[in-house]
Amino acid sequence: MRALQVTEFGSPEVLAINYFEKPKISDNQLLIKVTYSGINLADTYIRKGAFPGLPTPPFTLGMEGSGIIEEVGAKVSGYEKGQLVAFSASQSYAEYVIVDTTSSLEWELAVPVSLSPLAASSISMSGRTAMLLAQRLSNSAQKVLVHAGAGSVGGTLVQLLKTQHHEVIALVGSDKKKEYVYSLGADRVLNYKHDDVQSIIRSEYPDGLDAIFNATGGSSIARDIDLLANNGHLIWYGFAESNQAPDIESALQNAFMKSIKFELFNGGTHNQKDNIATIKSIENLILEGRIEMPIHNIYALEEGVNAHRDLESGNTIGKLVLQL
Repeated sequence: MRALQVTEFGSPEVLAINYFEKPKISDNQLLIKVTYSGINLADTYIRKGAFPGLPTPPFTLGMEGSGIIEEVGAKVSGYEKGQLVAFSASQSYAEYVIVDTTSSLEWELAVPVSLSPLAASSISMSGRTAMLLAQRLSNSAQKVLVHAGAGSVGGTLVQLLKTQHHEVIALVGSDKKKEYVYSLGADRVLNYKHDDVQSIIRSEYPDGLDAIFNATGGSSIARDIDLLANNGHLIWYGFAESNQAPDIESALQNAFMKSIKFELFNGGTHNQKDNIATIKSIENLILEGRIEMPIHNIYALEEGVNAHRDLESGNTIGKLVLQL
């Protein structure tokens, strides 16, 4: 089988196709013939070696996708050959992936779905993350800021928050993206490259924001703390700019009397039962036509280098996927 691998840590050019024997499964595993593999921003961090505990290259990238079950382990129940599943598992940039049904990793799973393979490719990681984030808020309507509103997680999050009747302000990096995020239902969209985000939000929301979903990190963390209302909630779940947060100490000191909540969020730590329920909830919302999972572009496996370049350019809208 073909697999797209990290040959060494670095730029997109370190990605290369390698060939392997078709994998064999154990009694507790599923063998899935991959149809589409979702590309996530976290894949670019892994490619660069930015996370601790990564394997030594070469290794296969990827963490989600859709595919058809080809083999079912002898001790596995609840699955059948030929089922379409949305899955999250490591090494999904390949023609076959193994999902261990007894895995200790809460995010490793396969869920039978009734969606198209393309729609299913993005719900087990991107869609699930967006849903888990949206669930961090109470049901009462709130004023909410979403970073990276045109991305695969951010765009889904905007839609989910609107189904919950929140007022949504989104940040994007171009005017073209502004139009797109307005089409998703956002109430206000700001181009952070041109607009003075802090001044505009202070002016239009003088009492502050109830919640902020920050996928950026860096200097935006201190700014977002300043923009929170009393009892506001900042959820930091990504670091597109940086995993550092300069000036955070002084920002927290200044916000002390506002009784804010500052949360570091990792969607991979939720238990499998909740993860599966979340994926099914996303599936139902898509089937009901209440949200969509927009696809920016579909790439062949051999175009993985271009896909990573495009994602890191900041010019993409929605999800990028590899077609196997």
